[in-house]
Amino acid sequence: MANLANHQKTGLVAGAEGERALPQPIVARLPISPQYPVNVELTTLGKAIRRVRESRRMSQMALGEESGLHRTYICDVERGARNMTFLSLLKLAHALGTTVSELTRDAGSGVRPPSEAQNVWDPTLKAAITKATAKANCAPQRPIVSGHELRAPGWSVDVIGRGGGIVNGDAEKRSFMAKIYHVGDLVLNYNPEKPQARFKSAGVKGACVPKASDRLPSPVPWPSGHAPTPAPLHPAPAETDDLSKFRGYDAVVLTWTSAEAAALAALFTPGYTTSDWYEYRHNVTAYIPLVTGADAPFNSKVADMARFYHSLGLYFPCVIGGARVLVFKSGLHLDFDGPATPVRQLMAEIAQTIQPKLFITTGTGCGIGKEVALGDVVIAGLVRFDCTTQFKTKPWHGAVFETAYLPSACLALITPALTNINAARIPNARRTPKIWASSQDTIVTTDFFGFDDSTNYYKLQGLGQVCDMGDAMVGMALQQFSNTKWFAIRNASDPQISNPNHNIQEASKQMSEIYSQYGALTTAASVIATWAVIDTIINK
Repeated sequence: MANLANHQKTGLVAGAEGERALPQPIVARLPISPQYPVNVELTTLGKAIRRVRESRRMSQMALGEESGLHRTYICDVERGARNMTFLSLLKLAHALGTTVSELTRDAGSGVRPPSEAQNVWDPTLKAAITKATAKANCAPQRPIVSGHELRAPGWSVDVIGRGGGIVNGDAEKRSFMAKIYHVGDLVLNYNPEKPQARFKSAGVKGACVPKASDRLPSPVPWPSGHAPTPAPLHPAPAETDDLSKFRGYDAVVLTWTSAEAAALAALFTPGYTTSDWYEYRHNVTAYIPLVTGADAPFNSKVADMARFYHSLGLYFPCVIGGARVLVFKSGLHLDFDGPATPVRQLMAEIAQTIQPKLFITTGTGCGIGKEVALGDVVIAGLVRFDCTTQFKTKPWHGAVFETAYLPSACLALITPALTNINAARIPNARRTPKIWASSQDTIVTTDFFGFDDSTNYYKLQGLGQVCDMGDAMVGMALQQFSNTKWFAIRNASDPQISNPNHNIQEASKQMSEIYSQYGALTTAASVIATWAVIDTIINK
């Protein structure tokens, strides 16, 4: 079991702090109106930081060591006596294993009306960002953390521009913009079909690839009569419809992230991108009080996330030979939705309504260990929880689940002719992806955003071949459905990250850049493995 007592999750990407050769950053300050005293906001923020710290059983000294801030500084912050910089707030959020939006959720709530607080956009800050981003050749954009606009009045915001001008061109731009996006947001929400503006502005490599065809998997030569074929519904269902029209379907294929869904659409519903998939909001009011996570896409009011606001998912039917298949992108996520774990209820709802023969979770995962290469596929024999943060006290925090028996004929269908087309487009990947498919090969579901690096920072080595953030919850939800066979299939969208300088923030940036460029391409192999399972069990 991984032990993160001293290593909490690092979802926030920090910029190039400590680059001594660079001048100090320009700091733009959001104005504070005299009728709204700053001490109220800072006191509220300080209480939130202290509450989270105490819940983690951390002393101020321990938090100081983890964040790189002095204990007396943290003491002042918790008393509301410090108006800290945004970068310091990022450091504290990272050290506490939480997010800026969670720490600041209540800050300012008693000071400004919500409508006013949500629209703070200081001209000074705007001018500084516009100037800096113009020099870095990227469009200006409001600071974003975890997909949310900067809202708390009175913050000091480290803006990317530095005194003396931009240095090192693109590298400096990435350093600057890296301070304003969240790795979890990128992995979960980055859409290679149509990259969002916030990722383009941040200089995310995958988002800057001009052609959609270069960001998405190439078609593969499916065997005649067995190619996945979309089966659109006429008329299109209402978003409030239930899934009973699919009762008795042979398979449900579930995925989590936008990049995974884009790859699944390219290969299983060609001609119908995820923007064409149907929205699922049946009985959504029952889920609204359960999803309390500040960073949950379900609660995001960012404009380009509107389709996911109070949405349980997207779906589209297809056929593979004689098999009827429903592909489904979940709108709920174990690590982002809060303590009620509503995704478990959603998985049970899907299984109960459709009663499929097969339920397959598929998509990306972070490779664990040197042996797992970028693009490899894991058809897991075991899926286990490794919950060491938000769910560490749950009785299932270390539970292990067996998947269904995998027929050997399935592996024979995953041929180089199918997999090599997209594997060849991935630098440093095997020409033919390795398929890990023994009864002991394992997917590890964590309750934080983690990945493996050469220092074993998150203590994942030895637990399995890849880590993800949801499959074990599906396995737990499906225990009551004995007539449904469950398979969990993951591709290594990131290899083990080299981290010779023991800088987990830099390793996190490397991981996110690899994911943005190759996450959809690596998913092609796990989609092919998913097709092979369906074709073997249903059609043969």
